[in-house]
Amino acid sequence: MAETAFIKRLNLGRNKARVPATITYTVPDYIKFKSPHLIELTERIGETVYNVNPKTGHVELPDFLGKEVITLNAGTYQLGVGGIHSTHDKKVCYVATADTIITDIDAASYYPSILINANMIPQNTGQAFIDEYKEIYHRRLGAKKRGDKVTAETLKISLNGTFGKLASRWRVLYAPDLMLAVTLTGQFTLLMLIEWLEHLGAVTLSANTDGIAMRFPLALQSEVERVVGKFSEVSRFNFEYTPYRALAMKDVNNYFAVKTDRKLKAKGIYAPLSLSKNATAQVCADAVGQWLAQGTPLLETIKNAGFPGFISARNVTGGGEQSGVYLGKVVRWYMSNEEGLPPLKYVKNGNKVPKTEGAKACMTIDPTGGHPADLDYDWYYREACK
Repeated sequence: MAETAFIKRLNLGRNKARVPATITYTVPDYIKFKSPHLIELTERIGETVYNVNPKTGHVELPDFLGKEVITLNAGTYQLGVGGIHSTHDKKVCYVATADTIITDIDAASYYPSILINANMIPQNTGQAFIDEYKEIYHRRLGAKKRGDKVTAETLKISLNGTFGKLASRWRVLYAPDLMLAVTLTGQFTLLMLIEWLEHLGAVTLSANTDGIAMRFPLALQSEVERVVGKFSEVSRFNFEYTPYRALAMKDVNNYFAVKTDRKLKAKGIYAPLSLSKNATAQVCADAVGQWLAQGTPLLETIKNAGFPGFISARNVTGGGEQSGVYLGKVVRWYMSNEEGLPPLKYVKNGNKVPKTEGAKACMTIDPTGGHPADLDYDWYYREACK
């Protein structure tokens, strides 16, 4: 969608961009570290010549960049093509107090901002591309400020979708040098902000692509905001704060965050159902979220939930069945306390569909209907506890 819009608006041809044999990366002038290890790393990255796979068009990262774990004070971080990810934040829960602040510090439209700040132009386009991109960027920020979520989310597709096409050799917007520049600049920028803030005494709880979660004493709040403001001037990125009452993490991509108004932010496997996420007994995650945010007993949320929240679904190659009844290539079920139920199975080989011991197939769902009499509340309660 993003690429098609640019092709039409800018009268671009549909010729694929060429695949270079190698590319390089120039570290931005504002990236300056104090840690000897990070200084050495940035110098090495700036001196490296990166090979590009001629078949896929993807940048081949050297082992020192793709596999090395970066240690900065008490935190550990993994760099790569996709963005920075902290690795020290597994199975932890942080709770704010009257004297301690926990907050996300996120960069607004991070990757688009990098493209604009560095005036990055894909090889098949021209200056008109970045001018058009800036216009979309400012229109989105304006819509977001006005609370126009539909426009903001629509324009977000144009901004972020464009970045995704930089890595596809089959696309007009293909530019592996820009893709690498965006991701590396983004990662180094966050590492530099982390270094500045931890020098004050703040602690990095988590870092992921375009933002960091920090904990610091209330007495440091004004100093933290001053340093972030100064960093914004140096880096030309705008940062937003989202304070939390609690941050409960499985890992960097899967977590619950309870905001100060007790509204819940759930990510990854805990996020609400959507078209991009298979149903996996969503009521269990919902119960944990409400317990964290409101103190609601797990079983209370479970028993008051709508029936669709109890459903799990899975693609089954060749189709699935239960008790000899063919169910289709996508099977759906809920957990039942009915005795003697066989698990769901693959038709082609008779193997059990994972996690269907005690399950009952449920291929038709009435979202307004009640709970079936055999719904196993205890199973869902145990799963939520787990």
